[in-house]
Amino acid sequence: MSKNQWIWFLLVMNHVEMTSSQNSEDLPPLLHKAVEEVIAGKYLNAFLDILHFQSTNAWTPDMLKKIMGYFHDQEVIFTVGSLQTSIKNNLENLLYQPKQLLSDFQQTDHQQFQTAMKFLFSSKKHHLELGSVVLDLDGIRERVFQSPGINRTLFFITLEKCFVALSAMECVDILSQILRVSSVSYLQPAVIGNLPKDLQEDAFRNLSVMFKDLYDKTTANAQRALYDWMKQILQKSYSASELNESASWVSAENLWILGRYMVHLPLEEIMKISLTEMKQFISYDNATKQLDTVYDITPELAQAFLERINSSGFDMRNTSTIYRQDLFFGCL
Repeated sequence: MSKNQWIWFLLVMNHVEMTSSQNSEDLPPLLHKAVEEVIAGKYLNAFLDILHFQSTNAWTPDMLKKIMGYFHDQEVIFTVGSLQTSIKNNLENLLYQPKQLLSDFQQTDHQQFQTAMKFLFSSKKHHLELGSVVLDLDGIRERVFQSPGINRTLFFITLEKCFVALSAMECVDILSQILRVSSVSYLQPAVIGNLPKDLQEDAFRNLSVMFKDLYDKTTANAQRALYDWMKQILQKSYSASELNESASWVSAENLWILGRYMVHLPLEEIMKISLTEMKQFISYDNATKQLDTVYDITPELAQAFLERINSSGFDMRNTSTIYRQDLFFGCL
C-alpha cells in the first residue's frame, strides 16, 4: 500500500466529524475487522480487508461515518498528525524492509492473502473508486514490481502460503509472473528445495515450462537444483521395482519436459534410456528445436545421446533433424 493511499485515508477521516455515531454498531463485519486492525497497527491487513469489502459491496458515505463513530466509541483518538506519522513509519518498513513486509504477509489470513494476490496478479481494474476518491491501482502495482526486495518477498510468501490458500494452478501462475519480472537471483538451491513436490500434472508442467524459459538467467547451481526437483517429481510415477539397474525413468515425454535440463542427466542414465522412447522423442516436432538449445552439453554426454539415437533406428532421412543433430553434437 502506497503512502498516497494512506494519506487519502487520513484526509477522508479528517473530513468526517469525530462524534459518536448511533449506527456504529451497524458497521459491516469486514469493515469492523479492518477498523480493529487499524487500531492494532496492522495496516496491511486493514487495507486488504477494505479491498475485499469494496470488491463485493458499494462504498457509501455513511460507512465513513460509521468507521469514525466506531473509533469514537472505542475511545481511540487519532489526530491527523499522529496517525499519519504512525502510518508513514509502517509504510517505510513495508516498502524498504522486505523482512518486515514478509512478516506482515505471514500474519494475513487466507482471505487477505487471496485478496493481495488477486489485486497484484489477476485484477483487471485500473482504478479503485471509493466514493469521490479514485485510487490508481496500476500505479501501485508498478511500484511493487519495480522493487527487487518486494519481488523477492512475494516469491517467498507465495511458496509459504499460496499452495494452502489457492489452487496449485493459480499459485504456479503467480510464481511465474513474479519470476518473469524479477532478476531470479534469489532462486537459489536452498529456495528451490522448498518448491512443492506434490503438484498436479498440469501445474507441474506449467511450472517446468517457466523454469525452462529462465534457464539462461539462473546460476549453474540453481540449474542443477531445478533438475533435481523436476527429476524427483517425474520419478514419482515409477515404482521402485521399475527403477532398476536396466530400466530408466527417462521417457520421451520426460525428455521433452526436462528440455535444457537434460544436460544434467548422468551418463549411466542416458545409456539406459529405452531405444523406443529415444526414437519417439527425436521424432517430436518440438524435439528438434529443443536440441538447438543444449549447447552446454559435455562431449561425453553428447556422444552417449548420439549412440542412443543411432541405435534407436530413427529414420535419418529426416534432414531437418539431421541438421539439428549436427548443432546438438557440434562439440564432438
